[in-house]
Amino acid sequence: MARHASPLQSLLVDDRFDGDIYPNEPMSRHTTYRIGGPARFFVRVNSIGALTGLIDVCAEEAMPWIMLGR
Repeated sequence: MARHASPLQSLLVDDRFDGDIYPNEPMSRHTTYRIGGPARFFVRVNSIGALTGLIDVCAEEAMPWIMLGR
């Protein structure tokens, strides 16, 4: 039986996605106090379109997300 890719899996391999995806990324690399364990996925987007697409996929997958940044 063939397995179908989830929307998130499809996004991870889509060459048109304007950003970088890091699985199991230590959050200590991205916080002021250098604390934090691994995030299932750490994503850095390069456009508003990539961000809105990512949020849509997270909603479809019922995956919680947190936005970090200045």
